[in-house]
Amino acid sequence: VYKRQLRERIDIGSTATIIIDAKYVYDYQRFFGQVFLSNSLTQTMTGKYTYRAIAISDKQYGLTKFETNEVEVIFDRVIINLSAPPRVQVGRTAPISYTAHYDYDGEKFSGKIVLNRDTSSSRIEKARFTVSEIIDDLYGLKSFISNDVIVTFDTISHDLRVDTNIPFTVRTMISLSYLSDNAPVTNAEVYLNGEVMKEEAPGKYQLDKTIFLPIISIDIVVRVSNFDSYIVEKHDIMVGNTVLYVGLVALAIILAARRFLVKRERKRIVPSFSEN
Repeated sequence: VYKRQLRERIDIGSTATIIIDAKYVYDYQRFFGQVFLSNSLTQTMTGKYTYRAIAISDKQYGLTKFETNEVEVIFDRVIINLSAPPRVQVGRTAPISYTAHYDYDGEKFSGKIVLNRDTSSSRIEKARFTVSEIIDDLYGLKSFISNDVIVTFDTISHDLRVDTNIPFTVRTMISLSYLSDNAPVTNAEVYLNGEVMKEEAPGKYQLDKTIFLPIISIDIVVRVSNFDSYIVEKHDIMVGNTVLYVGLVALAIILAARRFLVKRERKRIVPSFSEN
């Protein structure tokens, strides 16, 4: 009894195709009967299985003696691990990455994976990604297991507060949150007119600056991984500076007016001289 397999590896749960070529030794006529193998042709566990004839049922001559070779079949599958960032800007492509290997020997998977859905979204939503299909270039396997990853397609919102009441000092505070669930945007890179704003609390960034002008121009740039740059622009009046400057101008006017009045009064008082 001679046996051979058609494929080096097959999917777990599938049925191995083993071709049995059995002949009578005396005249090489084709064996007429049944050959019993050492293992089931279907296996649900990964591994290498050996197949050989362990018995025959000869319907023509009733023979029981036989010779046989062995063949090995590897039942295998691909193990896939997906990874992705938890949030991605609406309209952007989610960077879904993966590692994959063959379960039997741990060798790196050679082929491609197909995901269950498009990797971008034009609206705010939670998207579940998993593998729907594999294309195995090495063994032609179709069986696999994969994890799921959840990506929230989101946008950023903000609340900006500018305190300009103290002369020459402006305190700028911006609170950043995700629009989908109002969660704070943490560990962002936030710049105010090119200077780094410090994260004082989760999602809350602050910077104090010294300003002498009566008006301040605010240009905030927020950078978050997998999001477009978020820009906030505003012009604000430096209340403290303005009040101080108005007060100084008023004081200067008062002093000038007082000086003017004093000079005028002096001109009115002209000393008179009597004739002798």
